Amino acid sequence: MRTTFPLSPGKDAALLRGLTIAFVALAAATAAWHAARAIVDVPYWDDFDGYLAFLLRIEDAPSFAERFRIATEFHNEHRTLASRLGVWIAHEFGAAMNFRVLGAIGATMFVPAVWLLAGHVREPGSRRAVWFFGAAMLFNLQHWENLFWGGSSADHVTIVPLALVALFLAFRPGRAAHTAALATATLAAYTLAHGLLVFPVAAGLLAWERRWRACAVWTAATLVIAVSWWSGFPATGNEPAALGPLEKVLVIFRFWLGLLGAPLAFGSRAVAPWIGAGLVVAAAALTFAGVWNRNRTQAAYLAFAALSLVAIAYGRAVAEPSGFIVFRYRILSCLVVALLAWGVFDWLGRKPRAFALPARTGLCALLAGLWLEQTIDHWWRSDAFHAAQMSAVAHYHAHGTLEGAPRMLYYDVPKADDILRESAKRRIYILPPTEPPARVSPESR
Repeated sequence: MRTTFPLSPGKDAALLRGLTIAFVALAAATAAWHAARAIVDVPYWDDFDGYLAFLLRIEDAPSFAERFRIATEFHNEHRTLASRLGVWIAHEFGAAMNFRVLGAIGATMFVPAVWLLAGHVREPGSRRAVWFFGAAMLFNLQHWENLFWGGSSADHVTIVPLALVALFLAFRPGRAAHTAALATATLAAYTLAHGLLVFPVAAGLLAWERRWRACAVWTAATLVIAVSWWSGFPATGNEPAALGPLEKVLVIFRFWLGLLGAPLAFGSRAVAPWIGAGLVVAAAALTFAGVWNRNRTQAAYLAFAALSLVAIAYGRAVAEPSGFIVFRYRILSCLVVALLAWGVFDWLGRKPRAFALPARTGLCALLAGLWLEQTIDHWWRSDAFHAAQMSAVAHYHAHGTLEGAPRMLYYDVPKADDILRESAKRRIYILPPTEPPARVSPESR
């Protein structure tokens, strides 16, 4: 007989259920508290082009068609319509750009990402286990960049619940569910480039289910969205050196393994690819054990996250071969780890109770310990991020320019100054007033 989580009936089951709920609540509250301390109404890096310059261009556009073209054009090799659309609509209703609101919305997207991990799992104990592992890996301060910076979370976090919703609905029968799934998948594709992968993953899921008519619809949709999305894609030509085909494949493959292993490597670039290789072996072992055949929605989630990391590796590896220790990409890596941990948990549930109970308990303790270690290690970042952002604001108010500011908000300082002045002139956005001395100086770490 299959043993499910919690493993013991009666009081022990209630205790385990309570501990699970308490851990998820603690992890979520910790992440929310740090986000509230760190997020400020200050543009940072891509925010200058992606939002402020975008709104200036929207105001100058002569027609709705031109505004829509601007909203859907490529920005850093992505079409970021989803986040731009919300900003554009708010602007049309007279709201000023507010990066604190943007950051809060982006950080909140972690919640549906964790909630949706359960997919179509119906057994209550198994669902709680999914949420436990999701909370341990996603309500985690190693995601500080996405938690604190709205310009990152608005895309890198939002795409995850969009993709999960689309795959969840694609698995369900019915025309209404598939229509909603196609719409959500399209929005994911116009959030970040790897959102395009929702379409072939959904088609593969439906082929696995032998639902051939629905599979044909999603296959056709894959071709249509690919043609429309790639039309006008800019040629970057930013590879630093010519590489042979085999060498390039190896660099990309190592980068992908590094992305997979980064959440568990404690910052080590040497160790991360090896951990990533171990996770690939674990995924293959769980496949042969039949875990994903019993949990096909989770299999689709895992495929989307892993393939998205392949796409990121393809786009980044050659230019920066050791750049896989990047915090904004870790939401996908942590999604992989959480799903694999749950797959192991599910596999253990079919083993004898004497073995399953300590093994499952140890697995949960391991993930909880990782969450605790990452929380302690990155505890300081919220105050430091806040202080660094506000130091640039204080410098701008004192000198009328970002030139020489302690914190570089944008790589092109003259352009940033022009954008800030024009945005203030048109009442699109005004830098907030200087705050009292920061809680922690940027140089304190």
